[in-house]
Amino acid sequence: GLWVLLGLLVIALLVAGYLLVQDSLFPDSPEQVQVPSVVQLDEQAARLAIGSAGLTVGEVTPQNSDDVESGLVIEQTPAADDFVSPDTVVDLVVSIGRPMLTVPVVVNLQRKAAVDLLRREGFTDIQQNAVPSDEDRNQVLEQNPPAGSEVADGTTITLTYSRGPERVPEVVGEQQRQAEQLILAQGFQPVIQEDLGSEEPAGIVTQQFPAPGVPLEQGGDVTIFVSVFVEPTEEPEPTEEPQPTEEPTVQPTEEPTDEPTNGPPNG
Repeated sequence: GLWVLLGLLVIALLVAGYLLVQDSLFPDSPEQVQVPSVVQLDEQAARLAIGSAGLTVGEVTPQNSDDVESGLVIEQTPAADDFVSPDTVVDLVVSIGRPMLTVPVVVNLQRKAAVDLLRREGFTDIQQNAVPSDEDRNQVLEQNPPAGSEVADGTTITLTYSRGPERVPEVVGEQQRQAEQLILAQGFQPVIQEDLGSEEPAGIVTQQFPAPGVPLEQGGDVTIFVSVFVEPTEEPEPTEEPQPTEEPTVQPTEEPTDEPTNGPPNG
């Protein structure tokens, strides 16, 4: 019986030793965790999600993007839904938006030259507005955003350029009120003079200066001559008053004489 007990004791010791050695040489693999999806989250939210999953945020790389808003995650490594060990490092790529461009100086350039320069600098959305101006035709008068501004790629650049001086409109033959409105609409000032020698109906413009089509600086005077003629009305011919007729004069008969007329001779 003693040998049996000793044999059992030896076996128990061997089993215990094996278990101890196995635990030290071959530890159990840690439980895997699933990587959360953080693409399109802002960086702060992505960090919180990664930490809550038992993982660690690794390298964060900024990168320009035409599509993803600045501050949002573009990529992650490892990918979402992968199973990894706890404390695995997750690297992120975060958008810093579109690349920034510097607006060049284009005021006082000719319109075509300004557009060419902007396109060379990377601007593709260029709006152009023409306005009347005393400056040369097609000269750029204003730009927005102003020169030197740092703006995102894709920003709209608006150019305001001169279409040249306005030309004097033709107003001869128009009513005075209409003529004044046409002149004001072109940016000029009407000056009214009476045309005393015209036989056009009153209120009609008979002459103008400068002539139609002449370029004129904004605010310049356009003189118009307006007829004041009023056609005289014919006065009715006076009717002749009837002349009084002469009273008829009665010729007095000869007064009778006292002398008897000679009667017939007495028989």
